[in-house]
Amino acid sequence: MQAIIVPLGILVLTLLLYTFKQKIQSKSHGRNYPPGPTLKQFGNNAIPGKPWVQYTELAKKYGPIMHFDSGGGHIVVLSTEQAANDLFEKRSRLYSSRSQNPVLDLMGWDWAITFLPYADEWRAQRRMIHQGLRLEAIKQHQPLQLRKLQEILQYVLDDPSNFAQSYRMLSASITMQAVYGYTVEGPDDRFVAIAEEAVKTLETAVMYSGVLASRSLHFLRYLPAWFPGASSRRMAEDAAPVVRRMADVPFAFVKDQIAQGKSSACLASDLLESHRFRQGTEVEEALIKHTTAAIYGGAADTTTSSILFFILAMILHPHAAKRAQAEIDSFLRGVRLPTFEDRPHLPYIEAIFREVLRWRPAIPLGVPHAVIDDDVYEGYFIPKGTTLIGNIWAMTRDNNRYPDPETFKPERYLDTQGKFNGDTVIHAWGFGRRICPGRYFADATVWATIACSLAVFDFAFAKDENGQEIPVNADDVTDTLVVLPKPFKCSITPRSSVAESLIREQPLAQ
Repeated sequence: MQAIIVPLGILVLTLLLYTFKQKIQSKSHGRNYPPGPTLKQFGNNAIPGKPWVQYTELAKKYGPIMHFDSGGGHIVVLSTEQAANDLFEKRSRLYSSRSQNPVLDLMGWDWAITFLPYADEWRAQRRMIHQGLRLEAIKQHQPLQLRKLQEILQYVLDDPSNFAQSYRMLSASITMQAVYGYTVEGPDDRFVAIAEEAVKTLETAVMYSGVLASRSLHFLRYLPAWFPGASSRRMAEDAAPVVRRMADVPFAFVKDQIAQGKSSACLASDLLESHRFRQGTEVEEALIKHTTAAIYGGAADTTTSSILFFILAMILHPHAAKRAQAEIDSFLRGVRLPTFEDRPHLPYIEAIFREVLRWRPAIPLGVPHAVIDDDVYEGYFIPKGTTLIGNIWAMTRDNNRYPDPETFKPERYLDTQGKFNGDTVIHAWGFGRRICPGRYFADATVWATIACSLAVFDFAFAKDENGQEIPVNADDVTDTLVVLPKPFKCSITPRSSVAESLIREQPLAQ
């Protein structure tokens, strides 16, 4: 009995001291923090339920720089593009880190570039991703993107009721081929299943109404898994083997292919060949493994989110779909599907693409930054270690820049001549040095999916057994890190026999 009581007593004392320390650190000591309510007003350590919307409403009262003191750390929410640019861009040296997250660390996500602090390992991963996915390099991937997209269009054509699963497979198929040289064999592919199982651990654990925006859970490190109330720790430890498989299994596949002399051109094999030539260390090889795994983890749900919200927009705004299809038909004459060379000639398609990412950003609160030293902005004190959230949702609802912001209106990106107006700002990619390193790759995938899908499909409300339209709701979404529409029904039909033949017969190539 004593063997249990003594460590338990030490544990309780440690937790009490930790709590006391956090409360002391949370005192203002006369500092002028930005205005804002306390998170305790909401009965938890964060705002529950669509916090991006609630933060936006609170900003109307407290202003664009809003402070929360959770008792376990400071949180500052930035609701304007100017504030985000001033801190994340102009002061990027201070504001490019991440808050340490004990739950993610216990789950084994501490290697992922998305959550790494601003340090050497992050820089090394960033360089590797930049090597394969920078703007100048993505042209090599474009034939692959178009080829995989055609395969997905065939899946949708053959089984339109499972359109969400088919489009979800698109990102996995492209990424696995580009990163690992692996050809996805279908919706039930084992490598994709492993990766998606790992990504789901984030959907479970990393909610803005929970651990991501809070620094108050570090005591979990000191709790044994059997301790009452330690369910978060147990969940994290159960997830850890799943996350390891996501990194280990496809990486082992690439190494095996190289050993057999069968490897195809891909980012992982390129990095490993360079590593072998330089006689790199095991630590460097592990870095390659984690970098390549992080690319899939970062692309999977974000790309799917944008594509599914595009489909919702087309159902709810058929006039936009008709105008886009008229533009495609006028330029391509129905003889082929759009390619990337056509992008400058399809301004309304470009406008739809940008409006989708504005109207429903995949990560409406971005991934929170952390400041590495005390700072003062607009007269407000921001202490070292503060978590800063760039409320992308609020920025895309700026009525001065985007009049009638809740309305899906692609025309806002066109000039009076119907040409693209040059507004290249996409808040959804993030800010500063933590801007999404795979944004050019994702940009190309989503644009091509929108263009090619509109070229061949009509999207409409599905109907029930009585012939009544089944409503869809673009606000019925998940409350997770990457926001996805909850399952919805949609009627997807080929526009014509010509469109169907384009999907089945014409090889997409640049």
